[in-house]
Amino acid sequence: MQKLFTYLFILVNLVVFGQKNSVVLEVTPTNATVGEPLNITIKSTVQGNVEIDFPKNFTQGYDVMSGSNVEVDYSTGRSVSFYYLSQSGTISKAGTYKFGPAYIKKGNKVFRSNTVSVTIQKEQVATPAPLSQNFSKQQLRQIAFGVIEKSKASVYEGEAVTINARVYAQFNATHIENYQTYGLSNVNDKHQLDDLSSIKIEPTRIKNRPYFTFNCDKKVVFFSGSGTKTIEPFTLSLYKDFDGLDLSSYPTTIEIKPLPKNKPANFNGGVGSFSLAQEISANTLKKGDVFTLKLTLKGSGNLQNIQAPDLNLPTEFKVYGDPVIKENYRYSENGVEGKITYVYSIQANFSGEKQVPALKIAFFNPQKEKFEEIQTKEVTITTTDAIINARTSGQSIEMVRSSSKNTPNETGSTSLFQQPLFWSLSIPLLIAFFIGFIQFRKKKESPTAIIEENKPELIAVEEPEIDFFDEAAKAFGAQQENAYYTNIENGMIAALAKMLSLKNDSQSSKQLVIQAMKDQAISDEMKAKIKSIFEACTAAKYGFEKKELDNTDLLEEAIEVIGQLGA
Repeated sequence: MQKLFTYLFILVNLVVFGQKNSVVLEVTPTNATVGEPLNITIKSTVQGNVEIDFPKNFTQGYDVMSGSNVEVDYSTGRSVSFYYLSQSGTISKAGTYKFGPAYIKKGNKVFRSNTVSVTIQKEQVATPAPLSQNFSKQQLRQIAFGVIEKSKASVYEGEAVTINARVYAQFNATHIENYQTYGLSNVNDKHQLDDLSSIKIEPTRIKNRPYFTFNCDKKVVFFSGSGTKTIEPFTLSLYKDFDGLDLSSYPTTIEIKPLPKNKPANFNGGVGSFSLAQEISANTLKKGDVFTLKLTLKGSGNLQNIQAPDLNLPTEFKVYGDPVIKENYRYSENGVEGKITYVYSIQANFSGEKQVPALKIAFFNPQKEKFEEIQTKEVTITTTDAIINARTSGQSIEMVRSSSKNTPNETGSTSLFQQPLFWSLSIPLLIAFFIGFIQFRKKKESPTAIIEENKPELIAVEEPEIDFFDEAAKAFGAQQENAYYTNIENGMIAALAKMLSLKNDSQSSKQLVIQAMKDQAISDEMKAKIKSIFEACTAAKYGFEKKELDNTDLLEEAIEVIGQLGA
C-alpha cells in the first residue's frame, strides 16, 4: 500500500438528517491517454483522516482542494451534507490501473470506499503533413521553427477545433523555457488538453532531412462570432543543454462559418451531436404536491455552453425557480463529452389528469451541416384531492382546525387564518397564553422578555411556528447557540411553507421555501430580509468561532418578518 497523503478535514459540523455514513471514490476520466490530467475525488458523509492507495505510476499534481456542500433530496425536503477532497495527477505509462480504496478514520472507526479502474492509452502522435502543404523554404533554412496546427481549416460558430503549438528542430532539445502561448481572440471557451510540464519528442523527416518534433500546447477551442480569425504566434526558447535558441512561429488564420439562418425556435445553442432523456419522480400524487422532472442531455460538442431547456408547461404546472444543474463531462479533441442533468421542481395545481408535453430541443450537427431535433415522450400526471379527516390519529393541530367545518381546501389558495372560526377560537387562547408567559418572564427577569412584546405579531402563524420561536427563546436563556439558531430557522421554514401553500405532509426545506417565494407577490426587500435571516443562522451554526449569545436581535427580526407577512 502506498500512503500518498494524510489530510485532516478542518471543516464544520453540518446538520445531517437520516443519512448513512459512506465514502465514495471517483476518478475522471476513466479512459485517458498517457499524460492526460486525472482528477481523483473522495466524497463522504464523515470527516476525518484520509488515506488512499494510488497506482505506482501515478504522479500527483499540485492541485488539491477540499470543502463541503449540502445537497437537497427534493422528494423529502431533507438536507444531506457531504465532505470532499480532490487531488489531480497524471499517469506516464499505458495500461489499466486501480485507484483506491480510500480510507477515512474517525475515532476508532475506519470507513472504506470503493475502487475505480482507469484505462490509460498510448498517445496518438500526428504525422506531419507533406512539405508542400505546411512549410516554406524560409522555415526550412532555420535550424528550428514553430508552426500552429489546426484540426480544421474552418469550423461553424460554436464547433470545437483543436489548436496545437508544434516545434521542428534539427537537434534533439533537452528543454524549453519562456514559452508564450499563441494568441486567440473572440473565443467563447478554451481548455488545455495536454500537460505543459511533460513534452514528448518524436523523430521525423522532411524532404529526407531528419528533424525532431514535439507539441507543447494543445487546446480545444470554441470560437464566437463568424469571419476570419487570426491566431497570433507563440514564442519560446529551445535549449540543448546550456545552449538556447529563441524562435517564433508564424501567425495563422481560421475561418468561422455562421450557422444557417433557418434556426428552429427551440434551438438552444447546441453544436455537435446530442441525445435527450427524461425522468419524472411520480406520475400519481396529491393535488398541490411537488414532483421533480429530470432531463439528461448527453453527447459531444459545445455541451458546456448549451442553455437550460425551457419546459413551456401548461399553467396548471408551477415551476419553482431555476433547475438544479449537475454537470458530468470532460474536454477532449471532440469538444466537451459527457452529460448535463437539469432537475426541475414542479407543483401540480389541478385535479384529475394533465399531460406533461413532449419537450423538443434543436441543435446544429456540423458533420451533417444541418439542424436536428431531439425530444422526450409525453407523460400523464394524475392527481387526487387530499381530504382531511379531523378524527385521523397522528395529524397536526392545524389539520384538526382546518377540518372543524368539514370543508376541505379545494384550491390551496385560502389560508386557515382567513377562517372566522379560527379567530374566534384562537384569539382568547393566544391572549391568555401570552399574558401568562409574559408574567412568567418578568418574574425570571430574563433578557428574552423583550421577545414577548413582539409575539402578538405572530397572530398569523399557527402553533408549530410559535413553538419553534419559543424554543429559540428558551435556548437563548440557556446559552445553547446551535439550538437557538436552528429553531429560528425551522420556525421561518414552517411559517413560510404554510403561507406559500406548500404541502403539509412532510417538512419543507429551506431551498424549496426560497424557490417558492420567487413566484409570490412578496417585495424584494422582504425577500432580502428572509434570505438574510437564513444566512445569519447558517453562518452562526457553521462558523469556526463559537461565542456566547449576547442579544435576541435575530429572533426579534424573524418574529417581525413573519408577523408582517401574515398581517
